[in-house]
Order: sequence, then C-alpha cells, then structure tokens
Amino acid sequence: MMKQLLCILTVMISTQVFSQIKTDEGQFQIIVKGNNTVTVNNTIVSLDELKGQIKQHYLKNTANSYVSLKIDSETLMGTVVDIRKTIQEVLELLWNGVAMKKFKRSYDELTESQQQKIHQIYPRKYKIKT
Repeated sequence: MMKQLLCILTVMISTQVFSQIKTDEGQFQIIVKGNNTVTVNNTIVSLDELKGQIKQHYLKNTANSYVSLKIDSETLMGTVVDIRKTIQEVLELLWNGVAMKKFKRSYDELTESQQQKIHQIYPRKYKIKT
C-alpha cells in the first residue's frame, strides 16, 4: 500500500513540477536508502545538515536550482515527507528574505504577482525518482 502511494505521489510531483526543468546544471541530488539514510554527494547527512546544504545550493544557483530526490523502494514514507518539509522550509526562508529586501513585507503578505517574481529567483522544482 505504501509503495503504491509513493508511486502515485512520485508521478504526480514529477509530472507537475519536473516538466519545467530543462537541464541538470542546477541539480542538488539527495539519495535516501532503504534504511532511511540520507546522503548528499555520498556523504550521510542529518536533516539539519541537509537544510543548510540545500540553502547554500539555492543561494549559489538561484533560478537554475532544483532538488533531485532518489528514493529506495524500502524508504519509509515519513522520511520522504520529512525531506520535502525540509526543502519547503528552506524555500520559505529564502522567499521571505527576498520579500523583505524587495518589498519590505513578508512573503505571505505579497500579491500573487509579487510572489511569482520571487519564484523566478528561487523556484520550487523537484525531481523524484524511485
């Protein structure tokens, strides 16, 4: 049941979001193994370390950035959810920083048009593989 749910979620996200991605130059790859070990560049990392690394990647690559998440078939759904929450937290932090700098308001207080301008700087792009 969990594997089926994961496959459905993967297809939905990949189809909806990854279709916008053209190249691999801004890729940040996360691999999660069956024992729920998270690795980046063959190094095991905690979620806190992952958060910092994702932030640094987005700051360096901005509009070209996206996160590639490779999930082993034995990975627990909770681990996938935790990683996606971590990615979202980083993006929200970056979005709020740009919003305050450009518009002197938090991201949530911006108009949809203003939010879209921020998404051009730090887009929400994922690629999930199983």
